Amino acid sequence: MKPIQFFLRYTLVPFVAIVLVASWAVTKESTEIDARQYASLAEAYPQFPQGIKHELSESMKEDKISKSRYAALTREAMNSGVVLDWPQTPQGVAEERARLKAMIEASRD
Repeated sequence: MKPIQFFLRYTLVPFVAIVLVASWAVTKESTEIDARQYASLAEAYPQFPQGIKHELSESMKEDKISKSRYAALTREAMNSGVVLDWPQTPQGVAEERARLKAMIEASRD
C-alpha cells in the first residue's frame, strides 16, 4: 500500500466523516424552536423564578431561541419545579415568539 493510499483510507476519510457529522449536529441544534415550544414558555412564564426569567430574556435578545437553549431552559425550569406543557393548538412561530417577547417586555417594566 502506498503512503497516499494509506493516508486517504485511514486518516482523511474518517476525519471528513467526523467533520461532516459534527457540522450537521451543530446546525441542527442551532435551529429555532417551533410554535409549541414558544407557546409552552409563554404559558409557564408567570411561574418561572426570576433567574430563569432573566435567562429567557437574555435568550430572546437575538429574537429567537435555539433548540439547545430551549433544552437548557426546560431543564432549569423542571429543576425549579415548573412544568412546561405544550398547548394543543398554538398559533404560528412568529405569533408565539411575539407573545413571549411581549410578556418579557411587560415584566421588565
